Amino acid sequence: MIQSDSLPAEELLAEKIDVVLIVLNRDALEDVIKILNLDRVNLVSIVMERAPEEPVPLFSEPMFYQLGETQIPINTFADVRLPMRDFKTAVWLICGGATGTDDALQMKNLLTAGGIRGDNIFNVEVTPKISDTWSENLRHICDNGADFFVTGNEYAQVDVNFNWLPTVGRGGVNLADANQTLRQGYRIAKHVFENVAPDTIKFVLIGIEPRSFKQNTDTNFLSDTRNLQYAVTFGDPTDRDEFLLSLLNDDFKKIFSPDTDDADINFDDVKFMFNRTFSAATIDAWDDDEQNFSPENFDDSLQLLNDYIDLKDYIELCLANGAKPVGVIFPFAPVVRKNFNKKFLSAFRKMIRRLEENYDFICANMFNLKINYDCFCDMTHLNARGQSIANEMLALKLYAAELIPAENFCGMGYDYFYTLSAVAPKDEYNALIDAVLEASAAKIRRKDKIKLAFVLHEQTQWFGAALYNLFARDERFETTFFICARITGATKNKLFERDFWRSVEQFNTCVSCVFVPEGRNTYIPPQDVLIYLTPFPSTLPFALRAENFSAECLIAHIPFAFDISIRSKEYYNRRMFRVAWKVFFSSVCGLEMYAKKNSVGMPRGVFSGYPKMDVFFNRNAQFMFDWKMTRPDAKKIIWAPHWSISSDVKYSTFQWNFEFMYEFAKTHPETSWVVKPHPGLFAAAVEENVFESVADFEKYLRAWNDLPNAQVVVGAYYEDIFATSDGMIHDSDTFIAEYQYVDKPMIFLTRDTQRFNELGKKILRASYLVDGQDFDAIAETIQRVFIDGDDYKAVERKEVFDKYLNYPKACGMLASEFIYGNIADGLKEVSE
Repeated sequence: MIQSDSLPAEELLAEKIDVVLIVLNRDALEDVIKILNLDRVNLVSIVMERAPEEPVPLFSEPMFYQLGETQIPINTFADVRLPMRDFKTAVWLICGGATGTDDALQMKNLLTAGGIRGDNIFNVEVTPKISDTWSENLRHICDNGADFFVTGNEYAQVDVNFNWLPTVGRGGVNLADANQTLRQGYRIAKHVFENVAPDTIKFVLIGIEPRSFKQNTDTNFLSDTRNLQYAVTFGDPTDRDEFLLSLLNDDFKKIFSPDTDDADINFDDVKFMFNRTFSAATIDAWDDDEQNFSPENFDDSLQLLNDYIDLKDYIELCLANGAKPVGVIFPFAPVVRKNFNKKFLSAFRKMIRRLEENYDFICANMFNLKINYDCFCDMTHLNARGQSIANEMLALKLYAAELIPAENFCGMGYDYFYTLSAVAPKDEYNALIDAVLEASAAKIRRKDKIKLAFVLHEQTQWFGAALYNLFARDERFETTFFICARITGATKNKLFERDFWRSVEQFNTCVSCVFVPEGRNTYIPPQDVLIYLTPFPSTLPFALRAENFSAECLIAHIPFAFDISIRSKEYYNRRMFRVAWKVFFSSVCGLEMYAKKNSVGMPRGVFSGYPKMDVFFNRNAQFMFDWKMTRPDAKKIIWAPHWSISSDVKYSTFQWNFEFMYEFAKTHPETSWVVKPHPGLFAAAVEENVFESVADFEKYLRAWNDLPNAQVVVGAYYEDIFATSDGMIHDSDTFIAEYQYVDKPMIFLTRDTQRFNELGKKILRASYLVDGQDFDAIAETIQRVFIDGDDYKAVERKEVFDKYLNYPKACGMLASEFIYGNIADGLKEVSE
C-alpha cells in the first residue's frame, strides 16, 4: 500500500490515488476500466501492447486512451520503464493475463526489480464470483453445524467425496473452491468457528498440494481479487483488501452476493463433471514431452517458509477451537509425479513432517499413491474411481486418528474394503477391517435371532448334515440355504440343469429352509451371517454376490474343496479372502500358503479341518452303496473325470481316455465301476468338442449305465461310494486329498499342465501316478494295484495322512464342531 509519513490512514484513504494500469491482454481493457472507482482513482498511465493492425507511431506521436475529457497516455511494454520512472509511488494494477497467473506474476517481478514497491502492486484479474453453492454451503454449516468441513483449492473441492467417508450425525460440508489458498482457508475456518457452537467441529480437512506452496507475497498477489470476495463474504477485510476495494466501484462488489438457497455440501454436480477417463494418447503425449510440472517453473529462490507459517497458523486456529487439523494431499497421475521437482518435494515433505511432530496434526499424504491412469479424468484430477480410492485412504487415516469410529464403517459395502485392501498398508487395513467386523458382530450379538445362511452352488459343495444340525439345535440361529445354479454358459446345458435340480431335490431331503434364487434381481431376505462355500462371486446370482452386501452382514468362507493346487496370485487375493470375517482352512498348509500369498495376509483365517470328511471319523457310521457287480468279489472302482479340459487350470485327461476307460470296464467283469463326472464336465465335454452335442454325451453315459458292471452317479453325497470302494481313478484336484480319508489306493491320471502345492505333492508321492494318455500304463496299474491288490504305497500313504490330514487329532474335535463353535462363540453376547 502507498506509504505516507505526513497523513493519517483515514486521510490517506480519502486521497485520490495515482494508478498505473497494466493490461496484459488488451481485450480486457474496457472491462477493467468499468470496475474502477474513478472518484478515487487518478489513472495516470496505461501499459499494453498495441493492436496488430495499428501502425507503429513515431516517438513524437504518443498514444492515448480517451477517458471522458481526459487523455490517458498509453505505453507499450517496450516503454514500461517510462511510467516506472515517472510514477514510482503510484499504485500499479495488473490485469488481463494472457496465459494464466504466471503472466501477472512475471510482470510483478519485473516491476519490483525496477524499484516499484511490492505492496503497491495489485492483481485485479476479474475472477469468477464465488459460487452460490459455496455461499450456501457456508451458510448451511454456520446455521446447522457439522462434524467437519473442508477447505482447499479445486483438488479438495472435487476429490473430497463424502460418499466414501463413513461419517454419521451432522456429517461434513465442503468449503473448498478453485484457487483457494491456505490463508483464505484460514479465513473461512475462522468465520466458521466464530459462528458455530464451541466444540461443534470435530476435525477440519485442509486441502494441500505441493504446487500451492509458493512465497506468501506471491500467493497474496495472485489471489488479490479472490481475497476481496472472501472479505465481502466474511466482512473482515485486511488493510490490503480495504485499500483495493476503495479503488473499485460498487458494481464490482455486487457480484459477490452470498444470498442463495442452493446448498450442495458435497459438490456433487461438480464431481459429476469429473466422472470420466482420458485417452492413452494424452498420456503418451505427456511422456513424449518430458514436461516439468509447475514447481519447476517457479523461481529458483522458491521458499516454503511463509506457507509453513500460514499452515501453522491454520493448525493452531483449529486446535484452539477443539478441532483436529488434518492435511489432505491427493494423488497426481504417474507422469505428473515423475516430473515434479524432487528438491521441492523433499522440502515440502520435511515441512509436513515438522508440523506433524510439533502439533496435534496429521496429514493424509497420497501424492505418491500408486494408482493407475484409469483413476484420473486428467493429469491432476481424480475421476469417480480415483475419488473412491483416495477417500477410502483418507477415511483409513481418520479412523487411525480416532476421528471416525469403526461402527461408522459398518454400513460400507464389501467392495469398499476390497478396494481399500489393494492400496492400504496391510497392517492399517487389517486393523480397520478387524474393528469394523467386530463392531458388526457386537450389533448381531444383541439380536434375539441371528439369521445365518449358507451359499453354495450345488449339493456337491455341501459337507453333510453335521454342521447344519449344530446350528439347527442352537435356538439363537435361524438357518437358511441358498443353492444357486452357476451363472455361466453351462447353465444352458440340459444335462447340467438336470443335475442341478436333482441335487436340489436331494438337498431338500436332508435340511430345511432351502431357497433357490432364480434371476438376477431375486429378492434375498436380510441375513446377519452369510457362509459362502464358493469363492467365485461371478458365478452366483447378482443379489448374492458379496460386493452387494455391507459389513453389517458378516461373511465367512468354508472352502468346498481341499486346496492342494497352485493358484494364481489373483486367486489368492480374491475379495472373499480379503474381507471375510472368518475363513476356515482344511489344512495348516493351506492357511500358511494363503497367509503368504495374500497381500493382506490371512489374519482372519483359522485351521478348522474339512467338515465334509467328518463322517469318516464317526465310528458308528454305516456306509452302504449298491454296486453293480457280475461277480461277488469284483473290485469296486470309482472313475471321477474332471471338467477342466481346456480351462485355465487344465487338469482333465477325459478327452484322451474316455473311450479307453469304457472299453476297459466292458472287458473286465472282475471289476465294478462308478463313473462320477464333475458337474462341470456336462458342459465342458460338449464345449471342447469331445462330443459334438449334448445328445452324444448322454449316449456315452447311457452306454456306461448299460454295462452290467457299471453305473453313472451324480449328486452330492459320495461318502458311501468312497467308503465301500476298493480304489479310485481320477484327475480331480480336491479328490486327491478327500480320498485319503478312506485309506484306499488311488490312481491319479497326470498331464503336464497340472500344478500342485506342497501338500498336493506330498499326497501324490504316496499315490499311483499314471500319464492320462498312456493306456497301457493305466491298464497295468489297475491290474496290479486294484485287481491283484498290490497296494505297495499303503504305509507311506498312512504316514502322510496322519501328519497332514488328520485334523481331529490336531484340533481336538471334528471340523463341523470347530466351525460351529468358532462362529457361535464369536456371536455370543458377552455379559457385562
